Amino acid sequence: MKKSSGESVCRKYAPNDVTSASTALKVAFDDDPVMRTFNPDDGEWEKTAANNFRWFCWIYHASYGMTDVAEDSQLPGDIQCAALWEPASMTLGGGLRFVIYFLFLLWSKGFSYVKRMVKVFMQLETKRHEHAPTAHHLMILGSKVQGKGVGSKLIQVGIDRARALGLPCYLESSNPANIPFYKRHGFRVVELLYPFEKDSMVEGKGPVITLMTRDAEEPKKSE
Repeated sequence: MKKSSGESVCRKYAPNDVTSASTALKVAFDDDPVMRTFNPDDGEWEKTAANNFRWFCWIYHASYGMTDVAEDSQLPGDIQCAALWEPASMTLGGGLRFVIYFLFLLWSKGFSYVKRMVKVFMQLETKRHEHAPTAHHLMILGSKVQGKGVGSKLIQVGIDRARALGLPCYLESSNPANIPFYKRHGFRVVELLYPFEKDSMVEGKGPVITLMTRDAEEPKKSE
């Protein structure tokens, strides 16, 4: 059996990556303040988190084909990090897949849960089109490996894709601890959003979501 080399290789996501990619995302978001606001109970989080990320991997890959992964170079299929991107505008297929996802949540989690999630989602979508109407949107980036440059290597794939088209990038960081990482990659803060501020189930303002943009660059010229 090959052992992990610690080196990562970036490539396009494939449907058979779903289990490994969703597990990596679950690990990455274990202490995320916004995710935990939706699922504050440890038992509930353990039961539902990876399944929700499986849905996200399906929605974004099937709808846009802009999902990237980094896998261990010595352990093919061992996904260390995943990045889910989307174009500026939602497609019909993307919208329909989200409807299916919300119907599943309505059946499995109930009306109140879906109502809260849709409310936050609509706030974020409104802000995205306000701040960056033409940008490639980094919906989710998560790594189960920290301090080895895996996240940096993978986010650069998406940045280069946007650069090749002369487009800006945009993201919402749900964990303040990640802001320095994104700043190192050229993102700047444009707004602090408190989506749970008027939520009766949350004390005070609740967790903050940091909205960030990265300006468009000229495509790199061929050598």
